Amino acid sequence: MDYPELAARTRRFTYGAPRAVTVCADGTRVVFLRSSGPEDPVDRLWVYEPATGTERLVADPLALLGDGSLDEGGPLPDQERALRERQRLSAAGIGSYATDRAGRVAVFPLAGRLFRASLTDDAAVAEVPTMGPVVDPRPDPTGQRIAYVTEGTLRIIGPDGSDVMLAGEPDSGRAVTWALAEFIAAEEFHRYQGYWWAPDGQSILAARVDQSRVSQWHLADPSDPALPPVKVAYPYAGSTNAEVSLHLLDLDGGWVDVHWDRETYPYLVAVHWSEGSGPLITVLRRLQQHGLVLAVDPRTGETQVHAELADPRWVEPIPGTPCHLGDGRVLVGGELAHDGYDARCLFADGTLLTPPSLYVRRVCGRLMPEPASRRAEPAGSSTASRRADPAGTVAGLRAGPAGITAASLRAEPASTAGGATSGSADLLVEASEGEPSEQHLFRVRTAVGATGIEVRRLTTTPGWHVGAAGGDVLVVGSASLDQSGTEWTVYRGEERVGTLRSFAAAAPYHPRPVLERVTDRRLPTGVLYPRQHVAGRRLPVLVDIYGGPGHQEVVSARSRWTLRQWLADAGFAVVVVDNRGTPGVAPSFEKVVHRRLADLILADQVEALAALATKHPDLDLGRVAIRGSSFGGWLAALAVLRRPDVYRCGIAKSPVTDWALYDTAYTERYLGLPDDSGEVYAHHSLINLASIPPASPDEARPLLIVHGMADDNVVAAHTLRLSAALLSSGRPHAVLPLTGATHMLAGGVGDRLVRLELDFLRRNLPS
Repeated sequence: MDYPELAARTRRFTYGAPRAVTVCADGTRVVFLRSSGPEDPVDRLWVYEPATGTERLVADPLALLGDGSLDEGGPLPDQERALRERQRLSAAGIGSYATDRAGRVAVFPLAGRLFRASLTDDAAVAEVPTMGPVVDPRPDPTGQRIAYVTEGTLRIIGPDGSDVMLAGEPDSGRAVTWALAEFIAAEEFHRYQGYWWAPDGQSILAARVDQSRVSQWHLADPSDPALPPVKVAYPYAGSTNAEVSLHLLDLDGGWVDVHWDRETYPYLVAVHWSEGSGPLITVLRRLQQHGLVLAVDPRTGETQVHAELADPRWVEPIPGTPCHLGDGRVLVGGELAHDGYDARCLFADGTLLTPPSLYVRRVCGRLMPEPASRRAEPAGSSTASRRADPAGTVAGLRAGPAGITAASLRAEPASTAGGATSGSADLLVEASEGEPSEQHLFRVRTAVGATGIEVRRLTTTPGWHVGAAGGDVLVVGSASLDQSGTEWTVYRGEERVGTLRSFAAAAPYHPRPVLERVTDRRLPTGVLYPRQHVAGRRLPVLVDIYGGPGHQEVVSARSRWTLRQWLADAGFAVVVVDNRGTPGVAPSFEKVVHRRLADLILADQVEALAALATKHPDLDLGRVAIRGSSFGGWLAALAVLRRPDVYRCGIAKSPVTDWALYDTAYTERYLGLPDDSGEVYAHHSLINLASIPPASPDEARPLLIVHGMADDNVVAAHTLRLSAALLSSGRPHAVLPLTGATHMLAGGVGDRLVRLELDFLRRNLPS
């Protein structure tokens, strides 16, 4: 079996691997999803018990349904299918689950039906009757009630099985929905929830979304002309957004509106409600250059400004913030951009908690404070820590051994990772430190009166590490270039107690990319050679890129390089460059591209390629191709149109070709409003560029354009309009429409497609 088929059957070697890992409040259970084997797409619900080191199957969709309806893309409610598309989730079976605060009960949707499972014993999983197809069910913190969304209405199932509508406007024809994240919130701000339980389980904070003024677009399936087009609300750049409001709903029927200036701050990007405090929300202006962290009074709905977020380019919130600390202070993510600093940091009521050397990516949990004796260990101990004065001046650095430090891994509940807990719990933070291709776990001390900033690095082996915590249990997910997939290790106190088993297949080879930073801007890059490459043999170059804000490609994890190794083995040197605009280096590195995406990003790609050729003389810069998807598709097409002297051919998959056709939040964040920045939009338009005939036949570089016809994110009109422009100017190109495919190119479509891509490259690069 060749690589593309193997990758398609195993979902790129992820079937059978644990995912969606959480730890219950007291640390007695680790909950996760996993299928039964390397070619099984059906995810089941599992529990791992740290006390015994054993796993237990909680819920098997095949046993619960047993009707053959569990294939990827099975009978899901439309709103569930849309939510999964926003999450880029293509698994069959149990796609997601939610637990109560103690982690004793889990609920999950399955083929539109609702199921409830006990996590503490072997009790049978029970189906719970509902009034319609179920989306995003969540138990209340006490585990007594279940909230769910059906047809845009929010309903509550009581302990007695009663099912009542708490909020909804069913007569609106879906123009108004309750308790669901709107397209922009989910796609661009990664807020996938639309409602939040109060800590006591007696009320709910719910979002109302009015899409009646949002433009209605129609997506048709050309392969079946008998089907009517699907109508979707799509807020394209410069157009009207959905109106989002928040409301506090008591279970007894009481109702309080949450008040803030929604006209000035229309984007609701984060919500958290923790025990012992009221809700915190983050709202942003339309251009996202200014935002507010607001504390909500749950009795009156009035809000008070706790912090302001401002940046002349755009504000970039840190996931896991804002939230209350155990002592009542509010944790906020922000940037340190004065006195020579250039960092993404955490602040508690304005006090800096993390040193400028850290690039903070996410707050993922709470850890019990370390003993003072442990924090004060001498240099050379098995820890990595930094101390600084409260103003943020780093005073020292101590490094530790490989692996994870075992000291004091006692953790606070993951379920309260954003909220108040007793005592001054430390934070569990995912961050990078100096090397953007790696992510590590750090302990950040929050105690008032601490002597300066105190941070301890918990993971030290090179790679990409994520974490979850609860009670005295910490679970670490580690990926690296030296292993296949992610290994999940469970620690209890100071003891490593076991791992979550993986049944995933291993890739048939071990890619060994050369990771290095080039040019005076120290751009992260990676180069892969064929495994049988003989030094001195010149190779055509395939630049494989994304290049857009919010996403890195040069990462120290094997999964990022497996497909690229297959392409390299076909006779190419594969080059990957993270240009300015991508995360992981520093805020200034990311944000310098504001309104200058096309010029700076393409310049970085060209300069990095030239710099790599001086270090890798086997790269033949007379034979360079480029491929990319989504933003990377736009960049690949831009490269062959603007720089035919560098790039001989390109593959653009799902490309944004006219930014005026893409969504409001993403496009306006980087390019501004179309009415105010018409020249900026024109400068970034592939259609305008493609309409210009090439100066000579030698500059007409072939382009393969691929697009899923069911893509509701970058709609197929982008590719069709680009093709028309290329045709009018006599530029060579081919269009490959993918029937029924969405932006994810899921179900193995994207994996099997690479054979056609390889054929295109071989035909269009000179031998």
